[in-house]
Amino acid sequence: MNGITSCVKRDAKIGFPTFLLFKLMKITKTYIFLIILLILISSCLLGCQKEKQNIVFYYDTVEKDNEFLLNTRDEFLKKYPNLNIEMKMLPFYTLKPTVMQKGAESFDILLGPSDWSGELIQKGLIQKVSKTDTGILRYYEFPVFYFYKEHFKGKKIPENIEQIFDLLGKGFMYDIKNMYYHLYIASFFESKVLEKDSFNMLEDEFINSVEFIRDRSQGNIPESLNYDAVLNMFASGKLSIILDGVWNYKRHIKNGASILPVFPKNIYSGKKMFFISKKAKHKEISREFIDFILSKEKQDNITNILPEDCNLLPIPQFADMKKFWSLGNNLLYNVIYRDKEPKGFIKKYR
Repeated sequence: MNGITSCVKRDAKIGFPTFLLFKLMKITKTYIFLIILLILISSCLLGCQKEKQNIVFYYDTVEKDNEFLLNTRDEFLKKYPNLNIEMKMLPFYTLKPTVMQKGAESFDILLGPSDWSGELIQKGLIQKVSKTDTGILRYYEFPVFYFYKEHFKGKKIPENIEQIFDLLGKGFMYDIKNMYYHLYIASFFESKVLEKDSFNMLEDEFINSVEFIRDRSQGNIPESLNYDAVLNMFASGKLSIILDGVWNYKRHIKNGASILPVFPKNIYSGKKMFFISKKAKHKEISREFIDFILSKEKQDNITNILPEDCNLLPIPQFADMKKFWSLGNNLLYNVIYRDKEPKGFIKKYR
């Protein structure tokens, strides 16, 4: 019996550490399982983060656009919590150069003037423009005359282009060296300087418009005057009339200005266009976002400020539009401030 008893005791002594070992192994397995589970969860979360789509959207700093686009973006993202739309707002004059420098890989969507399309296609940044794969027109863009009615109490409000320019350098100023604004002035002379696939600055009507500006601006507009300076002077009440785009319509109306009802019969009009990059990473969702922006209930149509007998002529989209703007700006500067003869200058530099 003693032998048996002692044998059992020895087994009992051996059994306890074995039991403890099994217990520790079980606990260790549990910890290992939890660690593996945490690793898997972390990997899943990291994977989900990597899969989150990011759309890069470039556009220029127009107050009306910015407010509208940001609000529409926020509303769109409610439908897509796994989507991020990175809004990159740049000054207008740096927008295209920035995109050109960074390349097609740097953006998914670009909002800019439709006449950029020819150059953007030529540079390989976007595909051929169509409703299905690249861009859609949003709204018309053109200049109009704004004025303060109270500045004309007891005075005659200008009724034509000649009467407006009688005030040039006094109560009326604009960015006179800018070809975009001169295109509007040229419309009063029935100029058809822009054709479908080219431009002709030597046409008589366009030359007449340039000479008109030259004769009326002698010593009246400082050479250093620029667009921002004109806007600030008008906002502070130092000017009675300015020529500015409909993109600033809300801004001027808010400040108490009105549109001066003097319009040419035909107006060259730019159009804002959404471009999708040729190398966009998320073309389908980019297209869906554009369609959401362009949906009927989202659009704020500004073209109703024009009388019914006004016709809007689309600014063409050929690649040489860059040359048109550049030559036009140089022409205006040299004719107004360097006393160059218009036809001679155009023939030399076209």
